[in-house]
Amino acid sequence: MLKEEVDNIISNMEDEVKNRADRLVKEVHLKPELLLKCYPKHVLAELYAIKEVIEEGDDERFRDFLLLALLSTLRDATEVDVGWPYILSRKKHVLPPLTAFKLRVKSQYNDLAIVKLKLEIKPRRR
Repeated sequence: MLKEEVDNIISNMEDEVKNRADRLVKEVHLKPELLLKCYPKHVLAELYAIKEVIEEGDDERFRDFLLLALLSTLRDATEVDVGWPYILSRKKHVLPPLTAFKLRVKSQYNDLAIVKLKLEIKPRRR
């Protein structure tokens, strides 16, 4: 079931996120200053668009799974290192938010599949 949900969200999210990001880019200037220092407006708009799409999901557990992936995506989608109270510039390869999110979702799914497999082959104690 999770595999189908993961495949579905990844394949159907792109157009929805793009449309929402186009709308949200006009509103991101109202977000907290720290976010505006960490992300260009179009990146921040796309991250918020991904969040909106996730929050509309029906299954609370799957929403949590996707929100965790989004949280992990935040570092992949910025050119700065954030460590309270500093924002440090750094040069690194930055992924577009939706690309980073999709990779995180796939990675999380693969991690769960490995754990499930290990639990299935673990001998039971008597």
